[in-house]
Amino acid sequence: MASRECTSIENEQTIITIENRYAKVVFKQIAGLIARQIVLWKKVGDEVALGERAGLIKFGSRVDIILPPQLTVIVRKGQRVKGGITIIGKVGE
Repeated sequence: MASRECTSIENEQTIITIENRYAKVVFKQIAGLIARQIVLWKKVGDEVALGERAGLIKFGSRVDIILPPQLTVIVRKGQRVKGGITIIGKVGE
């Protein structure tokens, strides 16, 4: 199951870094027990537009997001987020 800590090492995954002049954000797509398939449409050097989807994990699983310290997190613990729609955080005030 993707919720277990050991899956961040053992399960199929991709690690994606997106950066611009304001921040650098890293996210890991981690496949779960059933999914075991990650789809990533972007390649190294591709640009990503605001709200654009870069990939998906079939049947759910988990995405870990590593945010830089200058980013203010605006989502709440336990809140459901949706790729390409939910704003996770903002740079500055």
